[in-house]
Amino acid sequence: PVGVQKPAAPPVKTNLTLDFDPGIIFQSSELSNADRSIPSLEHVFRTFPHVPINIDIKDNDDRLIEHVSNLIDRYNRTDLTVWGHVSSKISKKLYKKKPDMNRFFSMQRVVQLLLLYYSGLLPFVPIRETHLEIFLPQIFKKYLKVTSVSSKPRLVQLIDFLLVRKPLFDHLQKRGIHVYLWVLNNEEEFETASKLGVTGIMTDYPTRLNQYLNTHSDKKTVEKHNENKATDESCPTKAPTPDIF
Repeated sequence: PVGVQKPAAPPVKTNLTLDFDPGIIFQSSELSNADRSIPSLEHVFRTFPHVPINIDIKDNDDRLIEHVSNLIDRYNRTDLTVWGHVSSKISKKLYKKKPDMNRFFSMQRVVQLLLLYYSGLLPFVPIRETHLEIFLPQIFKKYLKVTSVSSKPRLVQLIDFLLVRKPLFDHLQKRGIHVYLWVLNNEEEFETASKLGVTGIMTDYPTRLNQYLNTHSDKKTVEKHNENKATDESCPTKAPTPDIF
């Protein structure tokens, strides 16, 4: 309505704990509220029209899904946006809303993926997701050192053994499915992801990651070239979008 002013965007807290870097607190007390304001999704779309963006739909809210979907259409970002959620219920709604949209695996679908992989059936089953975005289990070792979290190291090791498998990642990428690991914040974790050959890394320190990539780019290019020469390229390409799995 005319004369009604939109509420100001809420600012980021002056002290913000980094969930995946225990003990580290981001401080922004020297910044103004305007500099700390949280941008709207529409503002991000307008500011970065050609940058791929990942959206995690946190709430099972049909109005939210509809609004985000409309923004994606308005800014012509279907090919540049990935959305999804850990919940299979929300994930199914997103698939129904936009069947051709890039979408990452829900938790239930990751479990199904592993069952197919270890049963040997994965190469024969079509997959509708376009992105596998999973945590790197070894990052939780940091929590075990600085907190009293009840998570057992053996459980972390088991998840790491079952989930973080280079042959699985290679297979998915040959089928056109991108693989991302989160949230990696130091060089040791960057190196682990690099050796696994993942598509990309999610981090709280993009500058640190960029420095690592610049330092290791020449070496990795040579290694990748040699690896490609020795790789059997007979794996099928990405399967068409199915109504199952």
